[in-house]
Amino acid sequence: LPVHGQHYVFKGTTVHVLEDDEGWRWVRLADVQSVLDRPMNTRVLAVTYPERLEMMGRPAHMHMRDDALITHLGKQNDPIALRLRTWVERSIAHPAERARQR
Repeated sequence: LPVHGQHYVFKGTTVHVLEDDEGWRWVRLADVQSVLDRPMNTRVLAVTYPERLEMMGRPAHMHMRDDALITHLGKQNDPIALRLRTWVERSIAHPAERARQR
């Protein structure tokens, strides 16, 4: 999957984001786990969000597509997860969606 990258900062933590050729943005799970300060079960995520969880980048890291991350964070009760969800929507997902529509 050809990608080029950017990174964003959420509350002092760098969040690496890759964009594929179709305009979807993929967020590195290690950065999300760092923000949330807890691990995420990649097996459960792979079953719940098939085709929206991929190994990408160099070196390869597990990334989750922005729409799947928003959905997953919306199911959490943790205030940090909900703030992260809002940030991902505003900073990553909506700009990508507008770019795809053009």
